Amino acid sequence: MTDMIQINENFVQQIPFLEKSFLDRSTDVFPELRDRLLKFSESLDLNHKERLEEEYFGTGPLADIIEDAEINEIVINDHQDIFYEKAGSWHQLDDHFLSPMTYKNFIQRLCHETGSKIDQQEPFVCVKWGQFRAHITEESISGVPCLCLRRHPNEHWNFKKLLDYDWCSDYQMELLQKCIEERNNILVVGATGSGKTSFMNSCLDYIGVEDRCILLEDTDELYVPNPLSVKLLARLKSSENLPSISLGDLIHQSLRMRPDRLILGEARGAEAKDLLMAMATGHSGSIASLHASNAQEAILRLEMLIQLGAPHWSLEAIRRLILLSIQSIIVVGKENGVRKLQGIWKIVSLEQFGLILQQLDR
Repeated sequence: MTDMIQINENFVQQIPFLEKSFLDRSTDVFPELRDRLLKFSESLDLNHKERLEEEYFGTGPLADIIEDAEINEIVINDHQDIFYEKAGSWHQLDDHFLSPMTYKNFIQRLCHETGSKIDQQEPFVCVKWGQFRAHITEESISGVPCLCLRRHPNEHWNFKKLLDYDWCSDYQMELLQKCIEERNNILVVGATGSGKTSFMNSCLDYIGVEDRCILLEDTDELYVPNPLSVKLLARLKSSENLPSISLGDLIHQSLRMRPDRLILGEARGAEAKDLLMAMATGHSGSIASLHASNAQEAILRLEMLIQLGAPHWSLEAIRRLILLSIQSIIVVGKENGVRKLQGIWKIVSLEQFGLILQQLDR
């Protein structure tokens, strides 16, 4: 490894324009740079030569863990600190990028491949990259570029698979299926990495082929359940100066697209008000997720999000809207690193001090 790092440093010093040269394999300099790298690495054995070539033309130290389907999350805090989550536990990779420059080069190639751009004016990027959702933070924000990768499953989840993994009991599964069959509006609640998206994909798998679902997301993660359904993606302001399109914009447009069900990937802002207004006015059977630890916290957070979209509404009006709109709250989480269903709740009533919840699966 030491010899390879030294060769890498010598190579970098010889190629001052390296960072831009590796962005596009179609450039004229690409074959020349590859030939130079081969000459610099002549003294290395075959494995180290392949590893050095992977550093510049592939995914560097990530090559093996990217191919491991059991690894769902990869986080890179700098060129040396790479961690991955497997079987519910974090592990540090025993390999790393050979230098800060080759790590930045990899980030730039990822952005180039996905048609995105990262700089001080646009310091955050969230894109789909192969099997992964990639989130990048530019170094002016985090000191060094930070990269988070979350794997999209090759096969979407379904209720049978959830039962096979002992995610819930048979009785809980009956309740979940009943929620969908009776066209309850469902709020899926959980912390980061708790399995909200996997559960939503299982619900979509259970939905009938005659239901037209309009899926609304800011990152492409949900499964389109049938040919009748369609997905709309929000858009940040791009480097081509295209206007941004928010989730709220998508909700407004989706109401004109004859939806049977609205599916919102995650409510994070003022769009929560627009979604619940749609739910309360005839769009039953809709599903949305929300980042919260439990059902009570989800209600509190939902109240705050609605207030962002309707700052002049009273708290009582907001709570009445929630009471009219949401029939089921599904809480998902982890127990000892394993994803589990933690509870099925319904809103019973609105009282003087707030909404009253009841757990159904006790």
